[in-house]
Amino acid sequence: MREEHLVAVLNAVIPARGSIAAAGDLGLSHEVLHDARDGSAIDQILAVLHELPADFDSLSPDDQQPMLLEIETRQPEHFATLVNMVYTAYYSHGAVLAALSGRTGYNPGAPQPTGYVMEPFDESLLAPVKQMPPLWRQVN
Repeated sequence: MREEHLVAVLNAVIPARGSIAAAGDLGLSHEVLHDARDGSAIDQILAVLHELPADFDSLSPDDQQPMLLEIETRQPEHFATLVNMVYTAYYSHGAVLAALSGRTGYNPGAPQPTGYVMEPFDESLLAPVKQMPPLWRQVN
């Protein structure tokens, strides 16, 4: 497997759009392969990549797309694993999150502790539970 193949596949799965780079151009091939090593995902990704011709990375996107669609038809589970790994790496990349945040105003950070304001907890909701007898036995 040549890394150029994986970069080209990543770019085909998520091409550049506006100011957001394509998945392969963000350098995500190493991350996808690293994350895939934790199980059978690496074998599935390699099975997809081994079906590509030697000159795949030098072909135009219009020539690459039918080849990928054919592989997806023959190996739907393997291809879905690859796509899932690409999406996970891409949509957790800092540059992508920053670009999406700039476009939508959505804060991609954790909702707490610096995120959304929460109403104070109403302790009276626990009253019925506090009135229940213990659900355990005393041990001597």
